[in-house]
Order: sequence, then structure tokens, then C-alpha cells
Amino acid sequence: MMCVYRIKNKVNCKVYIGSTINYTIRKNHHLRSLKLNTHHNHRLQKDFIKFKENTFEFEILELVNCRELLLDTEQKHIDK
Repeated sequence: MMCVYRIKNKVNCKVYIGSTINYTIRKNHHLRSLKLNTHHNHRLQKDFIKFKENTFEFEILELVNCRELLLDTEQKHIDK
């Protein structure tokens, strides 16, 4: 499922917005790298260590039908 998604820290309300062609695989990849302390986003990694996994929620913001529109749709949500 192609979509734009958000990872939200429920304590400090910081968010990470991304897009993917396969939400389930991408979510699992985020969680695995965060648990292994190897996530590419250092701010998200730092918060994950500080606040622990149950502080974060994953949410699909928008489904996207066309692969070519995925990054534009992601940028629209980032700009919000």
C-alpha cells in the first residue's frame, strides 16, 4: 500500500513524516533499526532511546494511488 505516514512522539509531539510503497515493511524497518540503535534519523533515534517504543505511534496520513505522486504528497504533509 503506497502511502504517506507519520511517526509521532506522544510526549513531545515531534513527528517524522515519510512515504513508502509498502507501509508494513517500512514500519517494521523503522522499528527494527530504532531498536538496534541504527536509525538514519538521529533525532528520532535519540527520542526513541529516551522515551521508549510505547511513546511512538505510527499513522497513515494519506493513501497514494500513483507512485509518481508519492514524494509530492509527502512534501505536502511536511509543509503542513
